[in-house]
Amino acid sequence: MFMRSVGWLIMPAAVACAAWGETSASANAGTFEQTRRISDNMVVLDGRTYPDPLVLSDGTPVSTTSQWLDARRSELLELFQDQVYGYLLPEPLDISYTTSEIYHETCTLKKVEISLTGEHGTASFLVRVFVPHGISEPVPAFLLIDNRGASSDDPSTPDDPDFFPVEQGIARGYAMAAFHHRDVARDEWKDTAGHFRTPMINLFYAPGDTLPQNAGRAVSAWAWGAMRVMDYFQTDPDIDESRVAVIGHSRCGKTALWAGAMDPRFAMVVGNGTGCTGARLNRRYTPGSETLDTINTFYPS
Repeated sequence: MFMRSVGWLIMPAAVACAAWGETSASANAGTFEQTRRISDNMVVLDGRTYPDPLVLSDGTPVSTTSQWLDARRSELLELFQDQVYGYLLPEPLDISYTTSEIYHETCTLKKVEISLTGEHGTASFLVRVFVPHGISEPVPAFLLIDNRGASSDDPSTPDDPDFFPVEQGIARGYAMAAFHHRDVARDEWKDTAGHFRTPMINLFYAPGDTLPQNAGRAVSAWAWGAMRVMDYFQTDPDIDESRVAVIGHSRCGKTALWAGAMDPRFAMVVGNGTGCTGARLNRRYTPGSETLDTINTFYPS
C-alpha cells in the first residue's frame, strides 16, 4: 500500500466515522486516562500525545456538526488521500451489469458482472449477491471485500464458511454479497513491478505511464471497487441501499474503512484486524506489531 512515512498520522477510523457524521468522545475508564487538551491541536491520551482530529488546520476547534461535516472532514480526507491511501480512481465513463441467477433452497444467488470503462479500455469483475427467499421489501446487505476467495456459488458450502457465513446472514434476513479483491487490483507481496495496476487502474492510466506519487494503489482501487458495487445495489430492488455495510479483514479491513470514509452511502463499516494505517493509533507502538516501515517495505502497493 502506497504511503508516505508521516509522523502525524492519526487513525483512519476517525475519518470512517465521519462518513455518517457522528463520533464518540467516550473512553473506557480503567483503560485510558481522561482525555485533555494540551495545546490548540494536540491531545493527551493515556499519557501519550496525539494530534487532535477536532481542530481545523488553521487551529480553530471544531465545536459544531457543520464544522465537522463541511470543513474538518474534508481536510482529513484530503490528507489521507494525499499522504496515505492515494486518490481514488474517477468514476467510470460507462458502467453496466450482466446478471445471472441460481436458485437455492434458502436464497437466490445473483452473479453480477460489473463492466467498467475508462479512457484506456474496459474490464469487469464479479460480485456474488445472495438474497433471502420470501422477502416483501428491500433487505439490508453486507458487502465483503474478499481477500481469501471465501465465496462460492453454493451458500451451504462457501470456501471459508467462518470468513463468509452466508447461511447465517441469510437466516437473519440479510443479503450477503462478496467480490474478490484481486479481480479489481492484484495483491502481491513486495509488488514493486506495478502488478496492482491490473486490471482497473490501467483503465485510467496508460500501462506505460508512471503513476503520480499520490495516485491510489491497491487499497484505493479495492475501495473504488466496493463503491462500484454500491452503484449496482442502487439499481437492485431487492437491496435496501440505505442499509449496506462494507466489511473486510487485514488489508481489506483497511479498505473497508477507506471505502466507508470516502463514500457516505455505506451505512456501516466492519473492519477486522486492520493493523497499521487501519483502526489502530500508529503513534502507539506495541512490540511485534505492524509498523509504517513494514507496510512500506512489504506492501508498497
